[in-house]
Amino acid sequence: MDNQQPSSIAFPVASFSALSQQQAAQKTVAQLLDDKNALDDWTNNIERIRQRESDGAVKRTS
Repeated sequence: MDNQQPSSIAFPVASFSALSQQQAAQKTVAQLLDDKNALDDWTNNIERIRQRESDGAVKRTS
């Protein structure tokens, strides 16, 4: 007898995990939209990341 479980059992778990992550992301976005300071912080962080990436691209091409 083979004691291994069918692979189809793992699929719903993966789907649930992806769905949970999506729901968490949507909740986070909703919180950002409701909290002006959090949204400003998030926007500033994104701009800093873009600037670092831009600075890195300039250094690589120089």
